[in-house]
Amino acid sequence: MREAAIRHRLEGAMGARPTLLLSVDVFDTLLLRTTKPELVRFAEAARWQEAALRRHGFPSCDADALLAARLSLTKAAYDCVRTGEAGEVRFTAILADICARLGLDAACVPVLVDAELAYEKTRLSPNLALMRVLADVGVPMVATSDTPLSAAHVAVLLDHFLPGHGIRRIHASSDAGVTKRAGLMYVYISQQENVAPEGIVHVGDHPWSDCRMALEQGVRAVHLPRPALWRLINRWRDKLNRRQLRRRGLIK
Repeated sequence: MREAAIRHRLEGAMGARPTLLLSVDVFDTLLLRTTKPELVRFAEAARWQEAALRRHGFPSCDADALLAARLSLTKAAYDCVRTGEAGEVRFTAILADICARLGLDAACVPVLVDAELAYEKTRLSPNLALMRVLADVGVPMVATSDTPLSAAHVAVLLDHFLPGHGIRRIHASSDAGVTKRAGLMYVYISQQENVAPEGIVHVGDHPWSDCRMALEQGVRAVHLPRPALWRLINRWRDKLNRRQLRRRGLIK
């Protein structure tokens, strides 16, 4: 989205009443992804992780085995969240389960994390237009993300792509145990930052998690969707990739 359009939407939301805090979504808002869908990224990251394990002298574990374990265990983790057995999915917990399943030492977990972050650094890009607008606003800002990554992991990526970003705190669902998609993250942010919901403006790309659920909690929302062509290609690639994974018996 062009800088002028971002500025217009943000100023429209902030003009309604005093804004004491900006909450900004991370992935596909502050940091932009390519049209590669999540499960394609899983496969590519698995190859980076295989190479990292080999470099660090750990027993060989091929990328296909890492991918199969991740797909299975990630689904199981989200199933637990949906049934109320867990608060939110945590990336390090999934990696620990992958290591246990594949017979890898627990010391492999940080190696796998670092490989994932290194991979992400080659696939993300900073939303400089949005950052220029946010820099002009002069309101305290936090980053808010529904992500299995911890706030510390997200900080690595933000610091890499947006040095001097001015974000005072990162709220990750994996740490908080609550999500934007359920609306409770907005309550959590309000409490943690000591700002009433009506004083918060949240900026994000997702119509449900970043907009509808924010509004339901009394937080003003600014919707910055990815371009229509990007969404079309992303959905097409996801559908094609899932079909291939089903043929291989990796997902249902």
